Amino acid sequence: MSRQRRYWSRNELALRVPRPLWWPALSITFLCLFTLFAPAGFITGMNLYFLLLAGIGWLATRQPLDATLMRAVAPFVVAIVLGLVAGIGADRYLYFKDAWYYSNPAVIIAVGFVLGRLLNDVQRGLRAFVVGGTLVALYHLIPFAIYPDLLLRQATQIRGLVGTGYYATSLVVILLVGWWGRWRSALGLSPALASLALLLCSTSTVLSFSRTMAMVVVLGGLAMGGFFARREWLRVGLFIAALMLGLGALQATVDTDSVQAKRSFIGKLARSAEELSVQDYTTRLDINANWRGYETSRGLDSWAQAGLAKQVFGQGFGAQVDLGLFQNLSRDSRAAVRFIPIFHNGYVYLLVKTGVVGVLLYLGALVWMYHIGRRTAGGRSDDPATLQGRALQGCVVVLAVSTWVVAGAFNKFDMFSFLMLIGFLLAARTPGTRRAP
Repeated sequence: MSRQRRYWSRNELALRVPRPLWWPALSITFLCLFTLFAPAGFITGMNLYFLLLAGIGWLATRQPLDATLMRAVAPFVVAIVLGLVAGIGADRYLYFKDAWYYSNPAVIIAVGFVLGRLLNDVQRGLRAFVVGGTLVALYHLIPFAIYPDLLLRQATQIRGLVGTGYYATSLVVILLVGWWGRWRSALGLSPALASLALLLCSTSTVLSFSRTMAMVVVLGGLAMGGFFARREWLRVGLFIAALMLGLGALQATVDTDSVQAKRSFIGKLARSAEELSVQDYTTRLDINANWRGYETSRGLDSWAQAGLAKQVFGQGFGAQVDLGLFQNLSRDSRAAVRFIPIFHNGYVYLLVKTGVVGVLLYLGALVWMYHIGRRTAGGRSDDPATLQGRALQGCVVVLAVSTWVVAGAFNKFDMFSFLMLIGFLLAARTPGTRRAP
């Protein structure tokens, strides 16, 4: 009797197809959904846990570090070192909080990248983002199903009762519109399920009454249509001109000073440019009405008065900006503050903490990631590589614009799904590093 063989030959191992991993896709869905419930620190801990597992696997394979991943996170690492050194001696809590804010986008991009490399299946990964965002939409819409009379209230009242919405749903709208007609082949979703997901996420996005989210959908949709694939500087200039013209026309037809306008979505949309206008307002009424422009002005003043060295390298982590008055920034009427460590404008946040160098590092990272997507964005619309490149472009453009109004990459939760998709698409659009035989 011949003894049964208990090992694989080298040729058999070479021909053996490994079983695809299921947990990376599940992790994408889990992380997109759990940003609704879990504290920010818990999500960061989960992300670091995934990176720890990936690091252990990398040490076991003895392969060199992935050059694409290192290139993506390097600007954030340099900025973190800069902020840590410049901020020595600052309040310890604010010091480490800023370090966390800076490291968070790099960690999320790295997690998306690692999960993309492990999954090695773009279709399953994109489907995971769609499923996660759709579950988020269901969560957001539950109050409207239980209390339909909410729909009769004004926009500001709805946002105060139900919440301001979740950007993961707008990402699903962008993906499903971008892959329109290819839902089964590109996303592994039946037309019925994809249509249901699009309906739920579109409804959630509309009921968020968010101007920024509306802009995110517009920018993402333009990117998926090839708007940024070529001659983008000319097209962006025309788009900005058309946007400003539209806002100007809207402002001319709406009484933005009326109480009704301040409570409605149309009225807030008409006031968008005014709210973002950088001015050092003098009256409490103007400051409250145009808070984002006022805090940006105070941040720029702080940077301008900091001295040349701190203008270039920043005031460091833990630095705060004097508002010039006590302002209530929470629902607790007794919690008024005069000094603030963070801003709605992420570029001012960068400028104060890490100076011109920090802003240039961040912009350099965005430009590089955008360029990775642009390499294939100009191809045929039915080419998977083309759509993946355009999706990467769209995510980067969304990040660049949202950093101006809602802190973008430095927002604890809002841009989580976009950051993770950026990492995932970077893994999809770049070759992996292999150890020489």
